[in-house]
Amino acid sequence: MLYKKNLKTITDKRGSLMVLDRNNFNLLKINRIFVINFKKINTIRGNHAHKKTTQFLVCVAGKVEVTITNYKRKKFIYKLNNMKSGLLIKPYNWVKIRAIESKSSLMCIADMKFDKKEYINKFENFIEGKI
Repeated sequence: MLYKKNLKTITDKRGSLMVLDRNNFNLLKINRIFVINFKKINTIRGNHAHKKTTQFLVCVAGKVEVTITNYKRKKFIYKLNNMKSGLLIKPYNWVKIRAIESKSSLMCIADMKFDKKEYINKFENFIEGKI
């Protein structure tokens, strides 16, 4: 399941402030937050699936393209380019993230702590259900 959610953003002449709190962000229990900084255009990150982890992705600078392939090989492509919305990605979706602009940054909010065993790193295994 994929879900795009608009986020509360306050903008004035100084810039923008994106707010995540219990009142406006109840999509998942937050256990981990990390930020990916892309130095160059076309840099790829992700390129894996999770067995149990749900993630919420928000582009905090620049532009990124998120390609999601589900277990039925159906492909979805999303472009994220601001803090006004994010993308919720449930487990068993193959996620490939590509920088469209240099110096882009993507914040990831996850409901589980890092666990190497929780990743599916080979696309063939993901498609064939060999986990």
